[in-house]
Amino acid sequence: MSNILHQQHWHCNQWHYIQILLDISVYSHLVSGLSFVLHHLLHVRYLLLSTGL
Repeated sequence: MSNILHQQHWHCNQWHYIQILLDISVYSHLVSGLSFVLHHLLHVRYLLLSTGL
């Protein structure tokens, strides 16, 4: 009986760990996406300023 409980506990810990990894990957994707967008916005703004529009 205690063996089954131990396995369930390990499964919960494993799932929690997977959720943390997913959160980290989603967060890093969001950050890289935002920096990509900001970089392009700054680049466009620089082009507009240099062309005098």
